[in-house]
Amino acid sequence: MAADTIISADSHIFEPVNLWQSRLDRKYRERGPQFIPNYQGKPGTWFVCDGTVPRSVASIAAVGIPKEELVKFAAAHYQDLRPGGYDPAARLKDQDIDGVSAEVLYATYAMGLYLIRDAELQEAVFNAYNEWMVEFMSHAPQRLVGLALISVYDVEHAVKELERWSKRGLRGAMIAAVPPEGTEYSHALYDTFWSAAENIGLPISIHTLTSNRNSNFRFTRGTAAGYPESPIEVMLTLGEILTSPLLDRHPRLKLVLAEADTGWLPWMLARLDRGHERYARQNGVYTELKPSEYFHRNFSAAFIMDRVGVFTREFMGVDNLMWSSDYPHTDSTWPRSRQSIEHDFAGVATADRIKMTCTNAAKLYGFKVNGG
Repeated sequence: MAADTIISADSHIFEPVNLWQSRLDRKYRERGPQFIPNYQGKPGTWFVCDGTVPRSVASIAAVGIPKEELVKFAAAHYQDLRPGGYDPAARLKDQDIDGVSAEVLYATYAMGLYLIRDAELQEAVFNAYNEWMVEFMSHAPQRLVGLALISVYDVEHAVKELERWSKRGLRGAMIAAVPPEGTEYSHALYDTFWSAAENIGLPISIHTLTSNRNSNFRFTRGTAAGYPESPIEVMLTLGEILTSPLLDRHPRLKLVLAEADTGWLPWMLARLDRGHERYARQNGVYTELKPSEYFHRNFSAAFIMDRVGVFTREFMGVDNLMWSSDYPHTDSTWPRSRQSIEHDFAGVATADRIKMTCTNAAKLYGFKVNGG
C-alpha cells in the first residue's frame, strides 16, 4: 500500500432530495422524511420527518464555503449543496481534488432519524436509505464504502438487518449513540445483536448526533459554546460499555467512535480505569480487563483535525486511530485535506501517520488500495 494513500474513515453523503418519497411504501410517505423548501416560512430547504426536529439543509453542509460566507449560506436550498454529496461521479472527482483515495460513508440528515419513536416507521426509513447506499457505493466499491443504518427497537429485526446488509455489500453499521429509554447497550437485551456483529465481523459505529433520546445539551447547536457538546453522548456511551462486562461476553466485537475526536480519550480512559479500580467491586461489577484495555482491544476512533489527539496517540494506541475529512460537512478539511494532515501530523513518525491516515481504516473496512 503506497505511503501517500489517504482514506477518510468518517465522511458523509447528502441523502437525495427524493430518496424517501420515491422509495417508501405509500403509507409512510406523509410521515417520512421530506426536503421542504421554505418550511413554515423559514428560508432555505428544510429536512422534516415525523417525530424529529426540522433541520435546515445548510446547517451542516457548507463544505468549502469560506467562514465569511456562512451567514449567507444559511438560507441555502438543496440545489445549492455540493453535488459530490449525492452524485457518485461528482464524489469521485472531489476525492481526486482532495487527494483522498477512498472514504467510509455515513449519513447526514438521516442521523437525526434515530429520534423517531415509531419502530415500524424507523425501520422502513432506514431500509430505504440502505437500499440507496448499496446503489451509491456500487459505482466504485473500493473508493466508496457505505454503512447501514440499524434500528435497535426490535433486536431480532436488528440482527436480521445486520446479516442482510452485510450480504448486500455494506461493510459496517451505525446504531444510535444513545439507546432507547430504559436500556443501555451493556444490557443482555442486546446480546444477540452483539453476537451477530461479532460473527459477521461487522464494525458497529457510534456517531455523534445520533441519540435515540431527546438531548439535554445546555447550549444551542451551531453556537461556539455548543460546539464541544456534540461528543458528550458518545463519551457517556463509551464509558458505560467499557465499565460493564459487555466486552467479556463479546471479546471479538469491533466498535467505532465516529466524529467525537480523540484528544479527550487519554483523560477519559485514565479516569475510567481509576474509577473502575476504586468502585467497580463496591458496585457489584466484575470485569476481566480494565476499561482502557477493552478500548485498546475492541475500539477504533475516527477524528477530524485533532492535533491534540495525534500527539497523545500512544495513550489510545496508534492502531486504534483513524483520520477523517468529514466531507461534505461544514467542518470538512476538503479541498485541503493533505495540507491539514501535514499540519496536524507534523513531527509524527511516518509509520504512525500511515496507520492513522490509511492502513487502520483499510484493515477495519477491507479496503484494497493500490493492490494492498
